[in-house]
Amino acid sequence: MKLDYEKLKEKDLLEEIKVEVDKSAFEGPLKCIECGKNMTKVKSSISLPDVDITVHFKIWKCSKCNREYLDGDQAKKLDMLLEFENILKEKTLKFERAINFDGQSFFVRFPAEVTKNWNKNIKAEIKALSSTDFFVHVHK
Repeated sequence: MKLDYEKLKEKDLLEEIKVEVDKSAFEGPLKCIECGKNMTKVKSSISLPDVDITVHFKIWKCSKCNREYLDGDQAKKLDMLLEFENILKEKTLKFERAINFDGQSFFVRFPAEVTKNWNKNIKAEIKALSSTDFFVHVHK
C-alpha cells in the first residue's frame, strides 16, 4: 500500500516508532548526499563585504562533486556571524535603557515586550567585546 504523505492521518499509521539520533551523528566522517563519496574536513572562509569581516570555518567537502556542508557547531558559528552582521548593519531590534546601580552592582532592565516568554530560571551569558561593548545571550 502506497501512502500519500501529504494526506497522512494518525489512523493510517501501522505502529508507533521512536527514532534516536546519536549526538555525534553529524560530527563525521560524512558521506556526500549527492554522490555517496566520503567527505573530508577542510578550512574555508566566508566574507561579509558590507561589514569587512571574514570568518574561518571547518566544512565537510566532497572531493568528487565539491559539495560543502557545515556540521552543527560550524552552523551555530555561521548563525552567530549573521546575527553580528545584522547588528553591525543596524537591522536588529534596538532599544536604549538607563543603567541602574543598586549600591553594589550596575544592571540593565529589559523591556517587558522582550521578556514576556522568559521565566525565573533563565541565565544570561555575557561576553565582553570591549570595556563598553557586550554580547548578551539569554538561555535556559
